[in-house]
Formats: sequence, C-alpha cells, structure tokens
Amino acid sequence: MHFMAPSDKTDLEKLGVFLRANFRLDQRIEAINNRKIYSLEIELTRRCNLECNYCYNSSSRSPGIPDFDFNLLKRVLREAYDYGIRSITYLGGEPTLHPELKDIIKFTKTIGMEEVVLYTNGTLLDDVLLEVINEYVDSIVIHLDSVDKIVFSEVHDIDIDTSYRFHESILRNIHILKSSGYDSKQIRLCLTLFRSSYESLEKTLRWAIHEEGMLTSIFIPVVPIGKGTQITSKNQLSLNEIQDAYNIRAKIENRRELLTLGPSEYFKQYQLTVAYITSHGDILPYAGVEHSVGNIINSSLSDILRENALLIYFGLNDFGVQNNCLVGKCNKCINETYCFGTRVNGQHDNIFYTNSDRFCWI
Repeated sequence: MHFMAPSDKTDLEKLGVFLRANFRLDQRIEAINNRKIYSLEIELTRRCNLECNYCYNSSSRSPGIPDFDFNLLKRVLREAYDYGIRSITYLGGEPTLHPELKDIIKFTKTIGMEEVVLYTNGTLLDDVLLEVINEYVDSIVIHLDSVDKIVFSEVHDIDIDTSYRFHESILRNIHILKSSGYDSKQIRLCLTLFRSSYESLEKTLRWAIHEEGMLTSIFIPVVPIGKGTQITSKNQLSLNEIQDAYNIRAKIENRRELLTLGPSEYFKQYQLTVAYITSHGDILPYAGVEHSVGNIINSSLSDILRENALLIYFGLNDFGVQNNCLVGKCNKCINETYCFGTRVNGQHDNIFYTNSDRFCWI
C-alpha cells in the first residue's frame, strides 16, 4: 500500500485536510447525510460602533432593532442542541455590544455545544470578556479591512480621530488577547474586498499571518445588500482583481489549496449545513440571503428547520450531494467536491439562489 507524503498530496486533498482540521468537514458531511443542519450563525445585535459603509445588514449605532433577547436565545440554543446542532457562531453588528454576551457565551458551552466562534471588530475586548473568550471561545474572527489606519478610516461613517483611536485599539487588543494566553492559531482575520482594502491587501495579510501568527484570513467581496448597494462601481473590484486578491492570500499563507474554492469563502458543506438567525428571530438559509423561512419567536427551531429544509439547502433537491440543480458554470464544476459557489452571489432573480457565482473566475 502506498502512503502519500504531505508533498504528494494534491491541492484538493490538502484542502480536505485543512477543512477537517479547522471547519469540521466530517461532521458537516455527516449532517448532510442525515438531512440536518450542523451549525447556526446568530446575529446578537445590529448595533455597531464602526458603521462600515458597505455593511450587508446596515448595522449602525441606532439600527432600530432590539438586541437578541437572552431568554429567547436560551430556548433556541436548547432546541438547537436537542436537534443535533453542535457549532454556534455569534456575530452582528458588533456582538460585544450585547450587554449579556459573556453570559451568552458561557451558557452556549455549558449546554454542550462543541464549538463557539465569535466574530468581532476587536475594539471592545475588556478583561472580563477576555477571560470568557479564553475559557469558552474556540475561534475568534477579527474583522479588520486594513492594517493601514488611513484605509481603515475611509470605510467607516465616523470622524477620522475616532477612527484612528478604534484602529489603535484593535491592534492593541489583538496583542492583549494573545498575551492573555489565547492561541494566535485560533484567530482569523476577516476583511471585505473593495478598492481600498485591495490596495493595502498584501501589507495587511503579511501583518496578520506572518507578524501576528493568525491561522488564516477570510475574504468577503462587497455584495449589493444593505449598505453594500451604496458602494460605487469605482470602489468595486473587477473579476481579475478579485482573483488576484485570492492569489495574494494563497501565496502569503502558503495555502494554494484555498484557490480550489474560487471566491466561495465557505465551502459547500458549510453553506449547506448552516442557518442564520437575525436579531429579530428570522431564520435565513445563509447570511445575506434575504429570504426568511420562519421566525423562532413564533415556532420552534427544529420545526422550522425540518419544514423548510429544501429552502435552507438553496433548493437543491438532493440536499447538495450533487450540483445538478445549479444553473450555469457552478453545475458540475471541476471543484464541486468542496465548492458550489457562494449562493449569495447567485441571487439574481429566483429565491432558490441556484444561479452560478458571478464573482468566480474558474
């Protein structure tokens, strides 16, 4: 029997190893086989102290939507665990603005959830929250579009002095987070791809991966949703520039296998096994997919997931095992093992989001 040395592995095999180690690929495949959702992304608040001018859900300091009610969340989390969900991601808005975040994170782990992921802009990591993160948070994703403070200031609807202070606090808090004992390999960088962030991209990635020792980076191309509809064409990247950005990441991270996904930042099995809950209780098939399949205020989570499985799986009749329901180049793509395009980028005229990813270069 021939055993492959690491250097003998193909990019597809390397991708599988990476996804199994860091994104629970095997558990998600098992969930697909059982016609189940494996993880929830939960929007704790739409309040945000930075107000990014491309925000897909139009977060602001005063969004007019209440924060997620903790008592309701407890019920949902218990229902999620009983259903079989084992991974929870908290995001916003800025989730650290939720007044009960520390208790929410503790509760999530104490009921048996295996993984808790926190998305944050990193501006508000106080000592007590750092203790909770170290004990209960398995991975933290820092949203920072550029290590360059001038670029950072250009994309937030706040005055420049406040922007600079926030930028300094993010860099400082990353160091404090690591000094508190949190492993840098549990930290990921998230940035939105547009003109300014693209121009400082190499500098930002070298800082995050080489200087700060983060695990990897996550790219989010601007999508025409929420405030993203206000982004002008001059600030949007061409397809060639988007491809170049991913090539830069592959080189700096020494992770060429990520190119196998094209611009589909989260692989097929992730997108097919996650549901998104807004702060007002609507369940969406995916973040940015503006088609509610139910509301947890009025119904149980398990009932909604069971009754709307086809919608949550983007209308794929076989639950994503084959790509034969997708339209265009995403149908039978050479990379279909782990990718079927970002479904948000396929939302042209039909609610099932089965069109091909228009930002993909493959």
